[in-house]
Amino acid sequence: MTIDDRPNFAEAFRRLVQTFRVRLKAGELEELTTTYFKLLQGWTLEEVLAAGKTCITTLKKFPAPVDWLSAMPTKANVAADVRWMGADEAREYSRAEALGYEDAACDCLLCQAAGTDRPVRFVPDFTADDREERAFHPAKNQIVTVGHWAHGEELVRCYAARAQFYGLLGRSALRRMARPLELVGGREPGQEG
Repeated sequence: MTIDDRPNFAEAFRRLVQTFRVRLKAGELEELTTTYFKLLQGWTLEEVLAAGKTCITTLKKFPAPVDWLSAMPTKANVAADVRWMGADEAREYSRAEALGYEDAACDCLLCQAAGTDRPVRFVPDFTADDREERAFHPAKNQIVTVGHWAHGEELVRCYAARAQFYGLLGRSALRRMARPLELVGGREPGQEG
């Protein structure tokens, strides 16, 4: 969740408090809402609301933080040393994935200084020991490679490496990759005959 989700979360949380008939003094509802909002920020609003509904159907009293967290989606095999993506980072990763890891050309100062008008590319981040940085994406419920949008000289290097790769690959390999599967003996692959 992001700060933009706060009003929707606050309204749903208020209804949850009313459902369980929790009596709060003035100002306590806002304080409790803030506490739960901060606690649940690693998930999307939809996941948080779904977990809230689960709490309503399974609990007889107002859900403690541990109750709400236990209703949240998790990946059982996530290692303890794998970090969880923040809401903004997960949203940007999902946006990059939906765009095919390439966005419109950028006219930021870095790109202007590098003299490039190529589309920006979402590239992986690396750790200090030169391994891809990985994190758990709560909305996808899986571990993904963390990345960022390349700009300026980094973007120029990205396209140079890409051109070098395709140059090494050769034209015949590119043609084979581009053509559709051909029929084998008048049949499609996997068909008997």
